[in-house]
Amino acid sequence: MPSLPECRSFLSEERERELDAADDEVYAIDARRVIVYVNHAYVAFCEQNGGELGACGLGVSLIGAITAPFLKRFYGEAYDRVFRSGEPWRSRYLCHSPEETRTFDMSVEPVAVDGIVRGAIVLHHLRERGEAPLGPVEPREYRNASGFVRLCSVCRRVQPPNDPSWIWVPSLLASPAGTVSHGICESCEATYYDELP
Repeated sequence: MPSLPECRSFLSEERERELDAADDEVYAIDARRVIVYVNHAYVAFCEQNGGELGACGLGVSLIGAITAPFLKRFYGEAYDRVFRSGEPWRSRYLCHSPEETRTFDMSVEPVAVDGIVRGAIVLHHLRERGEAPLGPVEPREYRNASGFVRLCSVCRRVQPPNDPSWIWVPSLLASPAGTVSHGICESCEATYYDELP
């Protein structure tokens, strides 16, 4: 699988072969947070989901590829901690598509050479998968008494009125329901905001 020369300084050929054979999406970053290795599963996931490897593949700055400012900060600080402390970091996140709901576990494992963290291996494991509600929906079913649709500003799930759950409604996102009120679901709050100082 492709790798950049910098990758060789902290990732052995044996480890690369092991990661190439993994079913989970894996990439490695160097100390500059540049992607220096991707495995077959990462490339396949990117292609299947309409991603551009030129924007999230080899030679790309991982933090630079993140567009949402709060996510850029969240991941920037998390990776900084991994490189500074040498301790692994784990996170769970949602990555839904129009066809399915998906929850991933991400693990970031630092790789030290001569006692200095030179890179990290990032593994994304699909934890849960389910069918997304398909077909058209009636936007008014999701509007509260004030006429707003409450949308999680992170994962874009919708909270129906008088219901504590948050659900993935891709057709509602494809055809915006008008006035939207942004909130944050409990899952995203726990994932992205509990760790921030």
